[in-house]
Amino acid sequence: MAVLRTEGLSRVYHQGDIDVRALKDCSFSVEKGEFVAVVGASGSGKSTLLNLCGGLDRPTGGKVFLGDVELYTNSDEKLAEIRRRKIGFIFQNYQLVPIMTAYENFVMPALLDKRKIEKEYVEELAEALGIRDRLHHFPSQLSGGQQQRVAIGRALVNHPELILADEPTGNLDKESAGEVIDLLVSTIKRFDGTIVMITHELAIAERADRIFRIDDGVLTEEK
Repeated sequence: MAVLRTEGLSRVYHQGDIDVRALKDCSFSVEKGEFVAVVGASGSGKSTLLNLCGGLDRPTGGKVFLGDVELYTNSDEKLAEIRRRKIGFIFQNYQLVPIMTAYENFVMPALLDKRKIEKEYVEELAEALGIRDRLHHFPSQLSGGQQQRVAIGRALVNHPELILADEPTGNLDKESAGEVIDLLVSTIKRFDGTIVMITHELAIAERADRIFRIDDGVLTEEK
């Protein structure tokens, strides 16, 4: 069974008297353990697709399945629970809480879901990401690459079925970006994860198992 599947997915935004079709009849699937990259120009619909796949926005039409669960038959409250328990998000700007330590940011999804923190797993993740000795520092005391490593750990801490990454290296210099992608790919593979990543970097996309291109809201698979 696919981890993620969409059927005829569409999203229309209303701007005054104008309807903007951000996504048009999008159907694709992602199997367990896959690394899928989505590329396209700015404004092509990449982030809209990711938001719909992650339960962050409701579609105008079509369906999204996470495993055998159809996301948008659920209430907003239930969607929030699914996001906490089954989806890990990695954003371009890290979105760490500045008054919390790296460790507290790391384990926040588990705390929000009232789960017992798996200390050995957290330490294993931190070791794999090369930040075990930085967990008691605040975000302001970390480099951009280190902050993104914390964000990757936070995305993985609840053993999610799916990782969604939106330009995760967009704020990093080339060297740091390369290191973060290496760690992201190796860590997700190590912990048997599945990832859909938006990126404008062809070199990063080429590391994926499959590449999809989105153009004016239309998604096609690169051959």
